[in-house]
Order: sequence, then C-alpha cells, then structure tokens
Amino acid sequence: MTFISYSGFPDVHQIKSASVHAQLDLTEMKKLYFILLFFYLQRISTGRVVRIVDGDTLVILYHSKNEKVRLIGIDTPETVHTKKPVQCYGPEASNFMKKMVSGKKVKIEDSHRDRYGRLLAFVYLMDGRFINKKMIETGHAFAYTKYPFKFSKKFKEAEKKAKQHKIGLWGVCEDHIKKLPNGDFTMFPQSR
Repeated sequence: MTFISYSGFPDVHQIKSASVHAQLDLTEMKKLYFILLFFYLQRISTGRVVRIVDGDTLVILYHSKNEKVRLIGIDTPETVHTKKPVQCYGPEASNFMKKMVSGKKVKIEDSHRDRYGRLLAFVYLMDGRFINKKMIETGHAFAYTKYPFKFSKKFKEAEKKAKQHKIGLWGVCEDHIKKLPNGDFTMFPQSR
C-alpha cells in the first residue's frame, strides 16, 4: 500500500485508512497476545510431590489426582525396573531426588503423556530450580536426547561438564557406562 499521492504528499484518505488498519492490527495483536498467554499458562501447572518412584519418575498430586510424572530429557540408573537389576548409582539418584523434592510444591511445564500413560514434563521447584537439569548437573542422571526437546543442547552441555569433572555417576560408575549410537549414554544393566 502506497501513501504517496500524485503531488508527492500523503492523501488524507490514505492516512485515515492506514490509521484504521494500524488500530485494527494493534487490537488483533493484543487479542493474539492474550490468547498465547492463556495457552502458555495452561502449559505450566503446579502440584505436590507425594512419592519418588526413582531418579527420573515422580508421583505428583496434580489436578486432584496422583499422576506418575517422567522427567523429560533425563535418564537415571534403574532401581525399580521389573526386568533389570538395581544399577550403579541408581539408589543415589533416587535418594538425591527424594531430598530435593519430597513433599514439595513444584511447577510442571510442557506436560503430555507417553505410551505408558505417564505425564512427561519439565519440573521446577517453586524457587525456580530446574529439577531435570539439576539431576544431570549433579551427575545423578544422563541427558536423554533421543527425542529432541527445547533444552536438549543445555542438557548435553551439563552432562559434558559433569563427565569432565567426574561428578556423581561419572566418577563412580565408569565401567558400567555405555555410549549409545545417538551420542547419549546409558548404564549397563548390572549392579556394582
């Protein structure tokens, strides 16, 4: 749309028309903003941790019912798997998670369900600590990036630091850690 009339100056009708379009665009932008804000806030909910299943799975009282929540982007050594023995550093990962979140109110972000019916989520303490990432930084979990997510790169960086400094499982379980073809790590299915 051009605003230049034949004389080289904007035409009054063109200016009024542009002004009305700008107001409509601003009004539409405000509506869009509130719609997006509404959906963003729907993605973040709160709950209370009622039980720790293991280092990467919690039971959270969420929308008036106990929900099993699997933390996105992390994998901890097994402690309760029906087909695998307790793995190296599994009990430590579970205990660390218990100390960090048991009975606490948490924020749950980006929750959706996996094929087992569990909620998959990013979990934060109310003070802002990011539980998923904290488990990796402290060497209690591997970064699990097989399925890309928004924090994949940050999780891999945190894992690299923990590995370099031999923090947690990286200092204790070296003989039990296996690198997968996609670059992720896992624990051999054996106890120490």
